[in-house]
Amino acid sequence: MALTPPNYQKDAIPTPNGWVHPRTNELLVARRINKDDINEYLQPAAAPQALRESPVTEAEFVDELMESDAMDFDSMTKRELEEFGRDHGVELDRRENKQSLIAQVRTLID
Repeated sequence: MALTPPNYQKDAIPTPNGWVHPRTNELLVARRINKDDINEYLQPAAAPQALRESPVTEAEFVDELMESDAMDFDSMTKRELEEFGRDHGVELDRRENKQSLIAQVRTLID
């Protein structure tokens, strides 16, 4: 399925929750989008990536986590922080303020 952005915002970015504005991160069109479709849209001719060995020690896990490009927690939304925590085995409550969520996520990498 070929993804196409909304006609009124051709530079919109696809996310699992729908199309968002590239600068304000405002949700423009709410609809579920498959991650495979998103990856195909963002990197249509991407070369195959080499598989990396999964970390086997806690130190290797922390090193790999520190290499992550998602470490700028202040620029992440509460929803992105929640998803990051969920990916690392921690369920965050978005009803809390953003600084509290960031503090909880930082405890994951310390």
